Amino acid sequence: MEVWLGIDAGGSRSVLLAVDKKFNIIYKDQGKSIHARMMKIEDQVSRVSGLVDAFKSQHSSADIKGLCIGIAGGGREAEQTTLRTALAKVYDEFPIMVTSDAHIAHAEAFQNGEGILIITGTGSMVLGKKDNRWDRAGGYGFLIGDPAGGYRLGQESLFAICTAMDGGKATLMEELIKNKFDIDTREDLILHIYDNSILPAQIAPILLEAAEKGDYIAANIIMDNCTKLAGQVAIASETLGFINTPLCVIGGLFKNAYFKDVLTSCLNEAIRDIKWVRDISEPALGACRLIMSQASPVAMQ
Repeated sequence: MEVWLGIDAGGSRSVLLAVDKKFNIIYKDQGKSIHARMMKIEDQVSRVSGLVDAFKSQHSSADIKGLCIGIAGGGREAEQTTLRTALAKVYDEFPIMVTSDAHIAHAEAFQNGEGILIITGTGSMVLGKKDNRWDRAGGYGFLIGDPAGGYRLGQESLFAICTAMDGGKATLMEELIKNKFDIDTREDLILHIYDNSILPAQIAPILLEAAEKGDYIAANIIMDNCTKLAGQVAIASETLGFINTPLCVIGGLFKNAYFKDVLTSCLNEAIRDIKWVRDISEPALGACRLIMSQASPVAMQ
């Protein structure tokens, strides 16, 4: 039986799917996280091969026609080439494609076609394709800031909370964070942040709860960030020359009704005509689509 393997190698977990020539899923497995920039190449290869070898051991008669990996932190050619070269030394019997986790999600959302993908998770980024041209906006990382990403939202929330503790404008987020993390003073909060017992992205749910309960400061943080993210989408749409822009939004934050309403409103204001595309459940299917079609992976310089 001919099969194609796709791996969604994310920062929290990895998923391998195998599909047959009719694109039926015949196998699924999960493994540990894989990250192109935060792990040694030996560890990346070990985790990928662990997933592939587990499939091979259970389907020894399968004829693997190709493997595509969409890896977190793997949006640039250098990371892609390093992992592809290392894996080719282990598996020389089938072609291997390495691209970013965003690229495989785009492939699944738009069925290898045209559109703009918006990712709203711990970070945020915009990835668009039209007429075989690619454009990317955002995805700068936490040191520069990803608007409407969980880390940035948490960071701005923490600033607002500390300001309130200093005697500035009051925010419900102060009470919520004290209750959730058993914190009494600003000094307690700062110590928890800098010893990494509280991470900025963990504060995003507190921000959302406060906004839902009518807190002006929380609502303003969300609106400001969603406006900036929508602006990045508008830039990508204009750069690629879309008239009716196909959009798909993925990521944990977009599952929150309040956040979804605000971002949708900002996108509708920033972009004239939008064609909404369904959410995706299995980004690894996008990896299968890419290797089956032998589409060229995108590398961002």
